[in-house]
Amino acid sequence: MKEFLKKHLPLIIVIIFAITVSTIFNPLTGDALVFSNLKGDIFTLLKSRWNGTTSRVILEFILINILRNIPFLWRIINAFMIVLLYKSMNKILNRKDDLFIKYVLAIFMLLYTYLDMSSAGWSATTVNYLWTLSLGVFSLILIVNILRGETYNKKILILTIPSLIISTNQEQCAALLFGFLCLFNLYYFIKNKKLNIVLITYLLITILSLVVILICPGNFNRVDNEIYTWFKDYKELGLFDKLLLSLNNTFDMLLGRCNYVFMGFYMILSYILYKLKKDKKIVFTSIMLTIGTIVIPFMNIFRINNLYKLYHIEGDLVLPNLHLEALSYKASILLSVGYILLTVILLYIVVKSKDKWIKLFIPIMFLAGIISRFILGFSPTLYASSYRTGIFMNFIIIMLVPIVISMVKLNNKDKRNILIGLISLFIFKWILLVWSYRSKILGILGGK
Repeated sequence: MKEFLKKHLPLIIVIIFAITVSTIFNPLTGDALVFSNLKGDIFTLLKSRWNGTTSRVILEFILINILRNIPFLWRIINAFMIVLLYKSMNKILNRKDDLFIKYVLAIFMLLYTYLDMSSAGWSATTVNYLWTLSLGVFSLILIVNILRGETYNKKILILTIPSLIISTNQEQCAALLFGFLCLFNLYYFIKNKKLNIVLITYLLITILSLVVILICPGNFNRVDNEIYTWFKDYKELGLFDKLLLSLNNTFDMLLGRCNYVFMGFYMILSYILYKLKKDKKIVFTSIMLTIGTIVIPFMNIFRINNLYKLYHIEGDLVLPNLHLEALSYKASILLSVGYILLTVILLYIVVKSKDKWIKLFIPIMFLAGIISRFILGFSPTLYASSYRTGIFMNFIIIMLVPIVISMVKLNNKDKRNILIGLISLFIFKWILLVWSYRSKILGILGGK
């Protein structure tokens, strides 16, 4: 029993966490109330949504059926999706089934701010973001097996193809998987001098999903409504302005607030560079980036999101109140660009591989995560979508962690140091969380 607990404790932690999160939060809030009260034939409703609002008809078919018939089912599936995400990442990234990596992934799962999944109501947000992420990562298990030249059970196709279809019904997920599958197909072809039917099939599915997204009339019709509702003077922005605002908004999620995933990532990157005995300037740079993730959130440099919330009043214009000429805005852009460039360089340096593809793929992975959120700058819901749209970026960063760790052979002391650091970060997260909500907590406890 003791050995069983030791081996499976990370999974047990994730399961308990998944059940807790999915149990305490009410699925029937926010947009879910709209979906649960929709009347009429579901296919007629979906046709109306397709023409007027969105291409996410597969996801909404799932969501409407659950909320209309068995709302409690959301709790079960949501808990399953969190566990599936953990198991899928472990399967892809932990080739040797190392217990240490399992603990690292489990702690990072807990470091992610799941409150972001409440911004449009728990059920609606999780189905569109958390579930698609989980199914998307799960669908890559077979792909990774093929790229490694490993044998696999062909029956897994029965599960991964539907998972891929569902996950690519979400625009960010579809774009990410399309990019990765293009790279995977190219890598396989160069390495083996032939194409692989499974890789090609997966790529074709993502292309078809993107075509569906691009031809959906609802996606185009929705834009004008979103401009009127969320960002009335959005059309006054030029291309360069949109790029800068999106960069600011993307890094607001990473540096404008305490992002514990980002902090943990740089902590480990610094430690691994130190263990690899890299140049002192390289190690110092990584340490400064780590310190920045802790200090910058308290400096109010990335303040545009807060200004948007303050001045987003019906009938009011937003741009005049964002103060884009302010020094803090320019500083936020410089910091964002600096973090991108330096992180790409550090990731290239940390990868010990003679294979140029591997050395390039790791920085590309990081950039893909940033771009997955950055592309929201071309939408008037850039700010209205809130932090939920950053989930893909955060979990790509999490998936980089085991890859970085694998670059050096760690002894038990090193592993203990890393785990102590991550656990300390987790405790720090909860201290700040309790402090932030101290008035509500005192009210519940009967204090002043």
